[in-house]
Order: sequence, then C-alpha cells, then structure tokens
Amino acid sequence: MNFRAVEARIRKSTFVESIPLLATSFVLFFFVCLLVSTVAADKVAESMSMGLMYSAFISIIPFALALKYCFRHVVEGRRHHYEALRLFGLTLKRIRRVLFLELLTVYFFFSIVSAVLVPVLMKPIFLVLYSGFGIDLPQGLPSPLLVAVISWCAIVCLSFVPFQQETRVLEDLSQGPTRIDPTPRNPRAAELLRYPLGIAACVVLLVGFVAMPQADPSSRWPFIFVYCVPFLVSAASVFVYAVVLYSAEYLSLKFGGWNPPILGVRYARSFIATTILRVSCIFILFPIIPFIANDSALYSAREELADNVKNVYVGSPQDEQTISTSTAQNICQDHAADCLGVLSWVPADQDSEELQPSTMEEGAVFALVEDRDGTVSSLVNDREVVETEPRSPFDQTWMRPWDKTFNSEADPSWGTGERQDEGYAVAIFSKQVELSDSQAMEVVGAQQWAENLPSTLLYGPNGTGTSEFIPLFAYVIVGGAVLIFGLALAQQGRLIRFTKTIWEQGVSVAEAHRNRKLANCLPSAFALALSLGAAALLSTYMDSYIAHKLVLHFPDVPFGLIFFLVVVVGLAAVGSNFVKGPRPAKN
Repeated sequence: MNFRAVEARIRKSTFVESIPLLATSFVLFFFVCLLVSTVAADKVAESMSMGLMYSAFISIIPFALALKYCFRHVVEGRRHHYEALRLFGLTLKRIRRVLFLELLTVYFFFSIVSAVLVPVLMKPIFLVLYSGFGIDLPQGLPSPLLVAVISWCAIVCLSFVPFQQETRVLEDLSQGPTRIDPTPRNPRAAELLRYPLGIAACVVLLVGFVAMPQADPSSRWPFIFVYCVPFLVSAASVFVYAVVLYSAEYLSLKFGGWNPPILGVRYARSFIATTILRVSCIFILFPIIPFIANDSALYSAREELADNVKNVYVGSPQDEQTISTSTAQNICQDHAADCLGVLSWVPADQDSEELQPSTMEEGAVFALVEDRDGTVSSLVNDREVVETEPRSPFDQTWMRPWDKTFNSEADPSWGTGERQDEGYAVAIFSKQVELSDSQAMEVVGAQQWAENLPSTLLYGPNGTGTSEFIPLFAYVIVGGAVLIFGLALAQQGRLIRFTKTIWEQGVSVAEAHRNRKLANCLPSAFALALSLGAAALLSTYMDSYIAHKLVLHFPDVPFGLIFFLVVVVGLAAVGSNFVKGPRPAKN
C-alpha cells in the first residue's frame, strides 16, 4: 500500500475539518508577527512596546487552548481514517510524524505570508486601535524574514504540547461510551437553583456595591473589588443567562404559544455553554477594567479641583491643545486690569524622586513653574495638598497639577521650557473677557475648566493614562476570541446530532440549521452584551460615587477598540457555523 498517496487522500477528504485550524493559525501568526515587528522596531512608543510585551505573556494560555481545540477537531475528523491505517499496520509514531510535518509546512507558509502582510496592514490596524490618540507608528521595522523565523519558532513551541495531548486519543482503537445529550424540557423555575456559583457571585456583587459607599476614602478594598468584578461577572453569567433564557421561553409560551425559535432557546437552556460564557466575560471585561480605573481617577482629580477653585475665569487653549507661556503672558498684558496672573507647566522628568527639567519629547510629567505672583492662590481656595486624604477609594492623590511649584526666576533651569515655548499655560481672570479667534484661547469659568482639565497635565506630555492598555486590550480580545472559537468547535458534535434529530422528527432542514446557528452565536452575543453592560454600570457607579450624584458614563475606550471587539468576537462565534454537518438524504 502506498501510504503517501493514502495520506494525501486523507488530507483532501478532510480539508473542511482542517479549515478551523488553518484560520486560527493564520490569525495567530499575523498577530505574533505584528508583535515581533513592533517590539523589534528601531523606534517605537514605550507605551506601545510595553503594552505588547504584557499582551504576549497574557495571551499565551488562550492561544495554546485555542490550538488544542482546533487540533482536536482535526483529529476527530480524521480519526476513522487513522484507525483504519493502524489496523493496516501503520504505527502511531508515523501518523504523528506525518501530521506534525504537515502542520510545520502550513506554519512555514503562514509565517512568510504574515511577515509580508504586517508592514502593509500595520498602519490601518494601529489607526483603528488608537483612534483618537494620534500615537506615532513604529519606524525601522525588522526584516520580514527574521520576523517569520521568530514567529514560526514561537508558534511551533506553543503547539507542541497541545498536539501531543490531542493525538494521544489515537493510541486506543476502542470507541468510548456514547455520550447522552440532555433532553429539552419545559421551563421550571427550580432549575435555576442548579447554578449555586452564579447565585453566590450575584450576591457578592450586590453586597460589594452596597458596602462600597460606606468604605473609608483611604481604604483600598473597593479598588481591589473593582478588579475582581470581571471574575464575579464571569461566575454570575451562567446564572443570568439561564434566567434570561428561562424568562424568554416562559413568556413566549404563555403569551405567544409555540413557535420554532423556542426549540433552539429550549435546547440552549438545557445545555448551557458554561465555559464559553465564562471565558467570554473574562476576556471581554477584564481589559476594560484598566480604562474604568483610569477614568475614575481622572474624574476624581477633576472633581477635586472643581470643588476647590474660586469664582474666577480661566483662559485656556482650545480643544485641549498646548499653548506657550509667552502667548498667555501677552494675552494677560492685553487684559491687565482683569488678569490675575499666568500658570505655566513645563515638561519634567523624575530622577532620584526629584523632578528635573526636560523636553516635550522626553518629559514624563508636567511641573508648575510660573507662580511668581501667587496665581495658584487666586485660583484655588486650599492650596495645600494632603496626600493621605484622598477624595474617594478611587482617587490618585498624585493627580494634583498644583502640587509642586518651581520658580523659574529662582532656578533658571526651570525657565528653559518657557523660553522654548514648550508646555501648557493658562491665564487667570477676575471676570469674563472676550478674546479674538486668532488668540487660540477661550475663557471659561474656573469650575468648567477644572471639570474638563486636560489629561496631559496629569499624565505628562507623552502620556494618556490608557494608551499602554490598547495593545493589551487587542491581544487579550484576540486570544479570547480564538479560544471561544475553539470551545465552539468542541460542541459541534452535540449540536449536529441535535440538528439531525429534530429534522428526522419533522422540523425543516432550514429551521434545524437556524437553531444550530442560534445555539452557536447566542452565548458569545450574550457575554458581549453582559460584559459591556457591566462595564457601563460599573463606570457609572464609580463616577456617581465620586460626584455624589448620578453621572452616566461609559468607559473612555476608543471606538476603534470597541469595533474591533465586536467584529473579532462576532467572527469567532459565527465561524463555528461553517463546520460541515450532515444533510438529509434526497429521495
């Protein structure tokens, strides 16, 4: 027997079963090549490179699990062929070697293609992910051949253990017992008690949010609790999902009677995709939490300043742009009768816990240097900043733009930034004054200015507080999506059996496949809606707690990231629908 020809026919006849592995591998190779190209570039923003490095470590587990489930799908699709070959005397070692060589060849092709595509697609991808940030793109990318080699080695190492685990099933030629699928039943409220973990998580969430307003502002447990919310929502998601499905089925049967979609809802309720729900919630909600924490700290700092300002007016740059000290001083001189002084912040760097003058390109923070006439005292009521007394548990006491002042007259080195027109400056007025459009400033009330305080004053000339989270967000979402795809593949056997059973009992083929698609897509869609809803509620709760009034707020996540999230998770959920299922025989 020509085993090479047989192996070629096996690959051809089971190509459809290999498509999920091919698609997942290509996605992994592309994002690994993107990671390597960015980190190894000659010039790249520190926030981008650090975010990508964190992403690489966090994404290892979901990437490996996704490959594991895709290998399982391929092995199951070829299992009857390999069992026949073993009966003919072909060893398991030979089967594994041929299958792994096939995998290495595919990986080699994908590594070359991805390494060539990354420089072409890098710009549009980063423009979407960093929409609204205007971050500089990496420059001086490494050789595509080097990127291909590194990515190929990385994915091969990542694939070795899952491959060995999933091909071990071929060692035993005997078939295991047939698994009995759950039987759809009429809805009963008592079934909801089968999810004690979800009920307990809901209780913990409720108790935590009720107890949070009673916490001391210096306490850190509310902040820790916020970072535990993704895991609590993940645990509660199964119970909430069951309640929603139960309610939908019960109300539909009571008021609308029987209809075909109820069959899919009933089956989804009878066999809840627990792992998909929990994994989806964690991988969607967890990368949003840093954005929520950053938003609450920034909002708290702005509210702290807004409560502390006097009834004066501030002439500030339009659209949060920077303006030079000399420009602000000229405007102040033009309205000398009403001008109380100029505040000027220049870039600085921290060395041995002391701030030192720096440049806009290298500065880590802004330092207040212009206060020669006591201008800060004319702006705020209480100039002293007590770091041990935060406004709320979410407050960051270092977020005080008037905390430390350096006089450029007493220390000429601090005047360098002013002389080079680097920094951010505002003019303080005792009353509203009219400025011409050419002066690029607008005069608003001090409280309004404080409530919209530019984030650059708090995070420095090159900081946003969230830009380093963007690659972390993107890679965690990709890792979660490919894992969701792998988990969805693992349940296709059960769903295909269900589809075949209901059409044999009289349901149309089209309706049977619609029910299968509903069962595939519903868990991921529900997890996406639940996670985004939880993020909005958590952000609204934290800002309302800080302001002591209702403040509706959604996390300040770039629109491109939200779009990326919806598209990637949607493709992962829909992708499993393309797995080939049986069709009824034609008469």
